[in-house]
Amino acid sequence: MRHRVVILGAGFGGVSAAQHLSRHARDKDALEIVLVDQHRLHTYTPLLYEVVSGGLEHAVSNLDLSRGASVSFDLDGVLQNHPNVRACQEEVTAIHLQAKDVVFRSGKMLTFDQIILALGASSNTLGVPGVEEHALSLKHIHDALGIHDALHRLVHERTDDEPLELVIVGGGPTGVELAAELATSLRSLSKKRSLACSVTLVDAGSRILSSLPECVSRKAMQRLLALSVRVLLGTLVKEVGVSWVLLSPNERVSLPENPIRRDASHPADLVIWTAGVCANPAWAKWGLPVNERGYVKTNDTFQVVGHGDVWAIGDMAAMEGVALPKIAPEAIAQGSIAAQNVYRRFKREASFRHYKPKTWPFAIPLGGRHAIGSYANVAVNGFLGYVFRKAVDLKYFLDVLRPLHAVRVWAHGARIYSENDL
Repeated sequence: MRHRVVILGAGFGGVSAAQHLSRHARDKDALEIVLVDQHRLHTYTPLLYEVVSGGLEHAVSNLDLSRGASVSFDLDGVLQNHPNVRACQEEVTAIHLQAKDVVFRSGKMLTFDQIILALGASSNTLGVPGVEEHALSLKHIHDALGIHDALHRLVHERTDDEPLELVIVGGGPTGVELAAELATSLRSLSKKRSLACSVTLVDAGSRILSSLPECVSRKAMQRLLALSVRVLLGTLVKEVGVSWVLLSPNERVSLPENPIRRDASHPADLVIWTAGVCANPAWAKWGLPVNERGYVKTNDTFQVVGHGDVWAIGDMAAMEGVALPKIAPEAIAQGSIAAQNVYRRFKREASFRHYKPKTWPFAIPLGGRHAIGSYANVAVNGFLGYVFRKAVDLKYFLDVLRPLHAVRVWAHGARIYSENDL
């Protein structure tokens, strides 16, 4: 009888788990791996900002835009080389932990012997009125294409002399990268046609990129100001309307000078919400143990507390006493550890691999051929940072695809998005 491992989620962690588990399996093992995701495409999310801003000057098809940042969630057939891996496109509606089955929206059901949960987190609206109705989030390739289409319409249908007002909420890596990229590409576009644009980045904290060293925040801030991005720190968004946002000073943050002194309405033709993620309430409803913030509790092997055959990785996992970074290389590493432990449990081994925190390199693109990066305590800035970031992107595709195919995907994206890097 075959031992079935179901992996829910074909993001970084889920794909990593599927590949590593398949590599550990031997021909004699009666092991079946089923990778499930509701989306047709596996998205390399660090390039979503490029998809948003790509092709604003010249018409570029959505297919061309997406091909540089995404592949089919079976990795364009790569998983077909693993005969014990099956890819399945379905949306999960319920998990029955005791009965060991997963229910899909299509009505189908799938049983499992072990399950790896890599479902990711949801966009966090922070309970702000109007966000769901009037703001656009940026988590998947279809989000990026939707924002691109909306921005393209605004840019090319604008006929009056009023500036195009873009508001980005959230000063983490996604918000900062997007603000810099849009400021660069729109400034380039405005030189070739009559178009006035304003990019505003709003964050409730005292500095942008708060998860990175303060020197990185300072350099990124200098770059944004040089690109004429208006940065409002210590500022809360109280409501989002059809063409405006209501801003309010964050009384909990002390700044030398508060950019917003009282509640004020700010014009916004487009609001892009990048203000973090939150847990999915469904996890608790399915009987998974969750912490006070709703994330799934695991031990340091990524085994869900109280459930020997259930594992959780990526954005949905909460390990006691450890802050798990919500970044791509971390999710990939977690997928590898979980896969090895699933295989050891399948083989009835007594010992598991344990998680050890690691400091990961980073590269934050900041518009044009400019980025800030760090690797092995060596910091790079400007054009060297840009080259480093391109190398990081290529490495990811080489990790998951065949070498020639990886280079083609990376090169296609580099070519399509290059107009924004000039």
